[in-house]
Amino acid sequence: MGLAAPLIVFFLRLRPVQLDKSLAANLKRLDWIGMFLVVVGITIFALPFSWAGSLYPWDSWRTLFPMFLGIVVLFVFAIYEKRPGTPLMPHRLFHSKTANMTLAGAFIHGMILISILQYLPLFYQAVELETAIGSAVSLLPAVITSVVFAAISMMMVSVVGGYIWIIRFAWIILTLGTGLLALFDVGSSSSMRFGLPILWGAGVALLRLLLLPMQASVKNVDDTGLAIGQLLAVRMFGALMGLTVASTIFNSVFSATLSSIERPTGPLASLADAKNAVAFISELRKLDISPQVLDPVLKIYLKCFRTIFYTMAGLGGLGLITSLFTDDLDLSAKDLGQQQFEQSS
Repeated sequence: MGLAAPLIVFFLRLRPVQLDKSLAANLKRLDWIGMFLVVVGITIFALPFSWAGSLYPWDSWRTLFPMFLGIVVLFVFAIYEKRPGTPLMPHRLFHSKTANMTLAGAFIHGMILISILQYLPLFYQAVELETAIGSAVSLLPAVITSVVFAAISMMMVSVVGGYIWIIRFAWIILTLGTGLLALFDVGSSSSMRFGLPILWGAGVALLRLLLLPMQASVKNVDDTGLAIGQLLAVRMFGALMGLTVASTIFNSVFSATLSSIERPTGPLASLADAKNAVAFISELRKLDISPQVLDPVLKIYLKCFRTIFYTMAGLGGLGLITSLFTDDLDLSAKDLGQQQFEQSS
């Protein structure tokens, strides 16, 4: 970011957009009601997942009521989007099977990407007792691999002659890479810590190509920017749900597994409440207790992280299924639309 920002200033020259109406008139055209409905709906829907299984049971009305209320609000939002002149999510973008399946894949991609990116460093700190900086170093090979594959993914499209088989291959290696993370154990070797996440990093990078079927699915080329915006928004919604689901899994598994051993005492007393488990991770490596006392606790943390890895691997398989219903559309459209790079004469 530090390098890219000044380069944008010097090399990206944008022409000013000529407004057909005044600024106030254009602000009135915005879909304010749609924005309100989608923000409220997503918030109400996501919140119960954060406390289900820890603060309140899954079958409690405090969990189910806001969850179903959020679904109702989002359903009202979907119906309402037929009315505005400039809707937040135009229905015309969802008339394509490829677009719908790509959005479903983007949602799953966001869930896997952000949840693993959040919990894998915590795994290194909790189970392998690394420092925060050490966990970042352990992730470095996966990050470098991700950057490399993201850079070459677009080049692969012209070599292969399409994007669909690359996307399907990406889902396969993402699923395998996420599942392989469950091979971690207490005291894993450095080669495993550095090497196991590499396949996962390659998979999430290649799935940046989900932009291509979304771009190719629009009937009007001027909707391209709007379609890509929808994909990014859906992926971020998936990221939110991924973090929420992973947090629920962690707290539920920790609480259930902790009840099978003796109640923690002494320096570990705060772990009696599963809500303190994540906050206590930074203290684990500082504890002056015997390995016989610490190892059972580390294995509880390991089981929590493994359950998250298994869940995300299963979602990766679901993402692969969505790609089976995605068509390999033609990307060689000659109409560039209003948003385009100017060709120098």
